[in-house]
Amino acid sequence: MLLSVVRRQLWRSFWRGKSFHEFYGDPTNRPWMKPLPVEEWLEQQLDPFDPTNNSTWKQRYFTNSDYFRPKDGPVFLMIGGEGTASPKWMVEGAWIKYAKEFGALCFQVEHRFYGKSHPTPSVTVDDLVYLSSETALADLTFFIMEMRRKYHLTTANRWIAFGGSYPGSLAAWLREKYPHLVHGAVSSSGPLVAIVDFWQYYNVVTEAISDCQDTVRDSIEQVELQLRTDLGRMAGPALYRLALLNKIILDDEGSPCLDFKYEKMINDLRETSWDAGEVKNGTRQWIYQTCMEFGFYQTSNSPTLVFGDRFSVDFFTRQCTDIFGDHITSSSIDRSVYNSNVAYGALDTKATNVIYVHGTVDPWHTLGLTESNDVNVRTILIQGTAHCANMYEPREEDLPQLKAAHEKTLQKLEPLAIFGFDGKMPGGIKVHPGGKHIIFAIGNKISVMNIQTDGQEFLSGHTNTISAFDVAPTGQLLASGQKLEPLAIFGFDGKMPGGIKVHPGGKHIIFAIGNKISVMNIQTDGQEFLSGHTNTISAFDVAPTGQLLASGQFTCARYLPSGIQILATGSDRRITYWEVFDASLVRDVEGSLRGSINSLSFAGTGDFFASAGSDQLLRFWDYNLGLPVGLGRGHSAEILVVTCSPVGVSL
Repeated sequence: MLLSVVRRQLWRSFWRGKSFHEFYGDPTNRPWMKPLPVEEWLEQQLDPFDPTNNSTWKQRYFTNSDYFRPKDGPVFLMIGGEGTASPKWMVEGAWIKYAKEFGALCFQVEHRFYGKSHPTPSVTVDDLVYLSSETALADLTFFIMEMRRKYHLTTANRWIAFGGSYPGSLAAWLREKYPHLVHGAVSSSGPLVAIVDFWQYYNVVTEAISDCQDTVRDSIEQVELQLRTDLGRMAGPALYRLALLNKIILDDEGSPCLDFKYEKMINDLRETSWDAGEVKNGTRQWIYQTCMEFGFYQTSNSPTLVFGDRFSVDFFTRQCTDIFGDHITSSSIDRSVYNSNVAYGALDTKATNVIYVHGTVDPWHTLGLTESNDVNVRTILIQGTAHCANMYEPREEDLPQLKAAHEKTLQKLEPLAIFGFDGKMPGGIKVHPGGKHIIFAIGNKISVMNIQTDGQEFLSGHTNTISAFDVAPTGQLLASGQKLEPLAIFGFDGKMPGGIKVHPGGKHIIFAIGNKISVMNIQTDGQEFLSGHTNTISAFDVAPTGQLLASGQFTCARYLPSGIQILATGSDRRITYWEVFDASLVRDVEGSLRGSINSLSFAGTGDFFASAGSDQLLRFWDYNLGLPVGLGRGHSAEILVVTCSPVGVSL
């Protein structure tokens, strides 16, 4: 009898893959002293995909605006999962540390059909058709639009989604499905692969207890042998020890010690009232989602395994049928899982700007993304940590690798959040002459990112914000913001149109100040001014031979790599070709249908170039024909800088 009770509690963990706590549990185990935010409510559509369905319901959410910088702060969205959303996460946890760092506005949204967010009067099978990851994502998109309106948010306030476990999956999928609304995401312990027979789960568990797995296997076998006979069930000391173990589990759940058989378990899970125990704690709803979307059934189906052969996949799929009806079968579950992987892409995700964080002793990392060669996909695998360990309040006694992961997450968040402050990247993005690194300025630091490995280093030394920088032809780096303080004085507004250029000879730096061009010797600090313009110079470039071009009419001007022609553009949306020797206009083409063109960049030898601007599109041009040959979509805001690699293979 007692073993069946233990199995009931273990069965809950089988479905969820972690202890059955509300949401992720509390963000810290320290005594609670901080005031908590009040719950708020947002009216949502019952069926977000059917405009003819006018039924609505109230979704619960929490807000923390204590650290928000309205002008340029990002918006952090913590996604609720298969349990009650806790307001304690609004004042503590690693993400709150990041919010303080970046001046973020924080929201937590409770998942439909969990906690107090009740879309329907009950949770019958007919009601549960409105429960899915897709409807949850749709709820989040409407929430984002409403909060944009309520808080007068702009494109400078970039949204970053957070979540752990199933909400970690939702965070990544929200970025993948709605990139125009969410700029990035931090997905902690989020499985991306739906799977029916999740046999890999206990492989990781077995490896984690490698020093004592034989003892665990023998103990389980001994208990089962004892319980198979009347004499064994009367064994006092063993039964007493088992009762103590059961009490530990039940105390954690707040449940009484009861005789619990399979039929009783199924009957409890068939209850459809919001007051029913297995509905109130979200178990019925989550089982429904596993039957209809994910599987995730942690099986142990061989006598040679540590946990024996008591939990085959049929043990779980049969419960779907017994709880929800004969229309759910093992075949339908297989199809549902297949459809989920097709809908979201499994590990072949196309989502960019997502930080995937996993722990090596968390069995769920086997279904997640733990490595990637894509510069826009960032992964952190923490040795020796378990499920969602990186989400909790940082502690002094944390493992060194967990502390390092917090710092790495902060660094990887920085370009996602800071670039959204005012939409500007001082000096733009540069490609290192070697073609393996991209370089950009963040505040008072220079970031050097390896395109192939996603490794990132920060070069510091400036105390003020870097307003311009460039990379020398040899690969030597120059950045300005402190040493060249007179630049800000000469420019009055601290801006240097066209940035700083390094002369091909590597001995001079060149920049525009008002209606003059300054040429500064790097070694002697000597400075000369080239004059001739009457208006402020808004763009200039240096020819490969060292010849200089400056203009007060264009937003961008670029020399053809051969140096014989100049490509220029401006707010009139035109792209013009000019001869260097006689300054004659060679060609005039329409570069954009709306807005201004902000940036031009030649690829390779100059046969092709790219343009970008306020219409949020990248255009690829055949220089000789003067015609666009390709169009790049995906940006949700004005593009300020486009840069081709030296060999022209990436952009």
